[in-house]
Amino acid sequence: MAAFSDSDDSVSKSIRQHIFKLCSEFLSSAWSNPENITIQRLTGGRSNRIYRCKTSARDSANEVIFRFYGSDFLEGTEESKRSRTKETLISYIISEKRLGPHLIGIFDGGRIEEYIQSTIPTREQYEGQLMFKALAYKLATIHSLRLPFSHRVQLDLTAMVSGLTKSTALAAYLNGSKVNAFSEKLLNFNYAEELDLLIPLFTQIPSKIVFCHQDLNRLNILIRTRNSDDSYRGQSSSTLKEAASKIMLIDYECAGYSYRWADFVTFFSEICSNRWQEKKQFSFSDYPGPDRRTYFIKHYLSTLNELQLLEMADLDAEFSKLMKEIDFGGMILNLVNALWRLNHPKIDSDSMLFLWEEANFRLDLYLGLKEYFLNNYNNY
Repeated sequence: MAAFSDSDDSVSKSIRQHIFKLCSEFLSSAWSNPENITIQRLTGGRSNRIYRCKTSARDSANEVIFRFYGSDFLEGTEESKRSRTKETLISYIISEKRLGPHLIGIFDGGRIEEYIQSTIPTREQYEGQLMFKALAYKLATIHSLRLPFSHRVQLDLTAMVSGLTKSTALAAYLNGSKVNAFSEKLLNFNYAEELDLLIPLFTQIPSKIVFCHQDLNRLNILIRTRNSDDSYRGQSSSTLKEAASKIMLIDYECAGYSYRWADFVTFFSEICSNRWQEKKQFSFSDYPGPDRRTYFIKHYLSTLNELQLLEMADLDAEFSKLMKEIDFGGMILNLVNALWRLNHPKIDSDSMLFLWEEANFRLDLYLGLKEYFLNNYNNY
């Protein structure tokens, strides 16, 4: 979740006045007096400008979130405008299904959402049984949605590999004028050779295409702190619905139709990433093993059965199929993540180093998942 910036000074006068106007148009009379309204910019929004607003007047909802689309205030290309139209529609549907923040208002260039009193999961919470149960229930519900968007999945590994030779950001490293701790490994890795293994598997291991969140990192998972159990911990005997009610998924900007393994793999991969506060060294042993993946998948399938989307008699067969999809998808998604970071447009050196660090983590994880897959699926 985004965090408060240091000061209200980060909010420009034009945005402040625009928010005051929107408050008077969309919210109750408690928001009519600008002197009672506090506006703070939230950092961490990747594709939107986000502001948390609070009124000192007594009201049933005295805090809201304003999202202004794009990196430039009320500006964007035609392509970005189409993307925002889709994002707004998704936000409305997710709100109506109670799978995300309540949508309060839609205006030209953004939207207003409820502010959720919450915390970001700690590593202990993120890895715990309660989180596994809650997310399994949430994902099954999200994956069951039928939305009016294209079902085509665009994933061209060959183009991404060939793009490495055209990347201006890599040119300085390729000619030796720049180096970092990951240069030699990342630039000398034979990505094209991996395609000989992976591309044929797409036809041999087909996966269902469903509506996915597609950005299920820990910053987009909130644990409610208001009207919820403050003792949220890794172990719990809560029912699926009780566990799911304690968390809220946010930021559906990347949502759309994709292979159903995408959300599973994103969540599992985040567990062993080095983006946690302690910055521990990557170890493939941190990736959820077969028992933990089984626990997650069985709760997911149980929810599909509860939603009458899967027959009880088909649970065992569907379990084996989905486990194989996830183990295969783990290789694909992490290699794609590594390639995306290496193909990223040229940016400042500090950000570039972060991207390369992430690419190195993704490549290490890909290699670990590849070894596991080849050792456990002898037919491929």
